[in-house]
Amino acid sequence: MGFLRRNIARIWKDAAITIDLSDSDYDELPFFEGIYTVRNITPETSDDLFYFFPENMIPGYIYADSEKTLELIDNKNKLVISMVNSFYHSIVDNISEAIYAMTTYPDHKLILDVSEMGDTLGDEKIYHNGFLYFLEILEKRNVDYEIVSLKKYDIVYINNFHLIRYVHESKQKANIVYEFFKPEFSNPDAKPTKNVFISRAKTAGRDYSEFAQGLSYTNDDRIDDHEALDNYFASMGYEIVKTEDFRSFQEQMDYFYEAKVVASLTGSGLANAIFMRPGQTMIEIITPLVVPVGRPMEKKDRTDPYFVQELHNFYKNVAFFKDHTYFGIQNETRSFEKLKNDIEQSSYIKNFLDRSNESINNI
Repeated sequence: MGFLRRNIARIWKDAAITIDLSDSDYDELPFFEGIYTVRNITPETSDDLFYFFPENMIPGYIYADSEKTLELIDNKNKLVISMVNSFYHSIVDNISEAIYAMTTYPDHKLILDVSEMGDTLGDEKIYHNGFLYFLEILEKRNVDYEIVSLKKYDIVYINNFHLIRYVHESKQKANIVYEFFKPEFSNPDAKPTKNVFISRAKTAGRDYSEFAQGLSYTNDDRIDDHEALDNYFASMGYEIVKTEDFRSFQEQMDYFYEAKVVASLTGSGLANAIFMRPGQTMIEIITPLVVPVGRPMEKKDRTDPYFVQELHNFYKNVAFFKDHTYFGIQNETRSFEKLKNDIEQSSYIKNFLDRSNESINNI
């Protein structure tokens, strides 16, 4: 192949490529022709992604004195994406991006980097189910793909690849995912009839008091009484479901395809609204989250976790993408009694939420 063999330590700083990543010149599928040497810049203690940045990529085959190298060099053009260890982001962001790229370049091989998922990818993690079912569909449709964990290597050699980057926020993302999975629905003619409340009772117990300093909350339970919240919504005519209880992702998709109303505390369960028919209803109990992120300007590090308190707009975006009616209820205090009192004191909110008499709601 005529590889150029040079000492990687001496030339990295001067040889790293320069790419204009400004918004005015944004390319969601940039193509890198020829062979590139990519250096892993993510610390071993980090749960973060393997990054393809200008500062860690060099054109050519640069000799590396390391046993931890991977070669992805062949005669095929490739599409490369690093998957996120999150149900919402893997479905709404990563899979939509991968589908878009495969549609644009159907003859390319898809390289799926599962570095952030780590060694848990076969352990029946609930947030992996959508991704694993996506792989089943790729097999079924004879898509050429390969799974790799790039973060296990110091150096990756790869040639002729498109780097799949973030697709612009638009209805395109939701439609891409919906249309891709729709042929797999067991009963595509089913009508939306279910009023569903997604319980987070099985995710309770996330105590971060050792690390979450200076925040209003030191856990990520999101309500102080899950059982009372579940029972309250059941009394208003909702089916109570826990996504952990679905026997397969196929069953989960089929279930939400037949939902006309989905309600939940802020959480990734609301991402299932992407499988509902367009024009249904999402009800979000808007709750502050406590989540681990990297320290400012640093990568996430398991040995030095840094927590912040956030409000997420992800699920409101899904409702917008799908033309769903969106209804938000504030839950700043995470108190069930206060939440119930706020609902009961507002006839407008109570009448909208109450599905025990559908003729009142006209939905």
